[in-house]
Amino acid sequence: MGENIPKISVIMPVYKGDNYLSEAVDSILNQTFSDFEFIIICDDPTNKTRHVLDKYKQNDSRIRIYYQERQGLVNSLNKGISLAKGEYIARMDADDISLPARFERQVEFMDNNPEIGISGTWVRTVGDVPGAIWKHPCDHETIKSRMLFETVIAHPSIIARKELFSKNGFAYMQDEVYAEDYGLWVRAAKVVKLANLPKILIHYRIHKSTSDRKEQKLVANNIRLAQIRELGINPTKKEFEVHEALSYYEIDHNKKFVLQVRFWLEKLETTNLEMKIYPEPAFSAVLGHYWYHACKASTYLGLNAWNLFNESKLSNSISLSPVQKIKFILRSIV
Repeated sequence: MGENIPKISVIMPVYKGDNYLSEAVDSILNQTFSDFEFIIICDDPTNKTRHVLDKYKQNDSRIRIYYQERQGLVNSLNKGISLAKGEYIARMDADDISLPARFERQVEFMDNNPEIGISGTWVRTVGDVPGAIWKHPCDHETIKSRMLFETVIAHPSIIARKELFSKNGFAYMQDEVYAEDYGLWVRAAKVVKLANLPKILIHYRIHKSTSDRKEQKLVANNIRLAQIRELGINPTKKEFEVHEALSYYEIDHNKKFVLQVRFWLEKLETTNLEMKIYPEPAFSAVLGHYWYHACKASTYLGLNAWNLFNESKLSNSISLSPVQKIKFILRSIV
């Protein structure tokens, strides 16, 4: 008899994860879709971590645990991928919660859409910032376009085809640590389609305090800059500052900044029409999204904010509902 090949290989790195570990493991073992192996890569485990995981392993043959000295997240993820036997690779973090139907819904979607290489889901946040719902875009064209500014696929929610890694040589990159998922999505979007399921299938834990935030922003900026240069643009310091501000929705409340935003976004649109790197009309719609946000955040300018918004051709790329228009105008008047 041949080796039993699971449909999914679930990869979960663990490092100092004792507080939420049992809840995370239970959420995987209680999935309505049960054809998976559960690969747990554990860095510098405490005695408590070993005790918890070993007990689970004794009771469920799908669990494979690898204890190791501190290797870091990127190395642990790549190790998990190299060990995976499944057709699909699913990610999980040791402090998140997968809802029971997550794998069932994701496998059905991937089986029915063979052109999709990686897909995530909508998420609800828990932890220090509870209750937020992240409704990321679902179509490849918008996702790829938004990636010029920010990652719009929640890392622990994804499922990916194993062959993307085994046949195409994809891996998480050590020089992208703290934003390793962002870098991988950008590279993958060049060879396969990406998607998000419009369903909340994971609860994503947010920790307010993190010592890695500064480093994360630095790495993410390098990924953004590389994409801008692929468009044939070598941005000035000011242009990239504007791009970074838009990526984090940090809008300076003055007319000069709004005009700089307009110049930069129109430059991106014009260049892409020549280079054809990003799909249209999705790319222009994404630029319109950031233009709308910048103008809406500047309603202290009065009706000038609404006028500025409409003066740019970028406003033609985004379809505002009547309610959005009314709210925009009222905020400008008030």
